[in-house]
Amino acid sequence: MESRLGRHSSYKAELFPDQNLQSIGSRAGRGILPFEILEIADQELATQKFVSECTPSYVSTIRDFVSKHVVGKLAHLRRSRGMYDAMEREAEWDAETDLSMEASSRCN
Repeated sequence: MESRLGRHSSYKAELFPDQNLQSIGSRAGRGILPFEILEIADQELATQKFVSECTPSYVSTIRDFVSKHVVGKLAHLRRSRGMYDAMEREAEWDAETDLSMEASSRCN
C-alpha cells in the first residue's frame, strides 16, 4: 500500500519519529495552526466532562503536554522552515492570513 503522507511526511516524521503514521484526511484545505490546536484543547478542557471528572492539576498536566509536545514541536518545525511559529493569535489575523509570507523577516 502506498503511503498517503504526501507533502507533510517530513513534518510527521519529525513530530513522531518512532511511528509509521499515515494521513487520514484530505490536504485540500488549510492546515491547523499551533495556536488553533491550543485553543481547541482549551475549549475541550473547559467542558463539563473535564471540569467535573478531573482534578485541576490533571487538566493542567494535559494542557502542558499538548503545549509542549504538540504545539511546541509544530511551532519549532514552522520556525525551522522560515515560517512564523503562530504560537499566539494576533488580533489582525483572519482566516485568509498567510502566515508563511515574509516569515524570515518576522522571525529575526
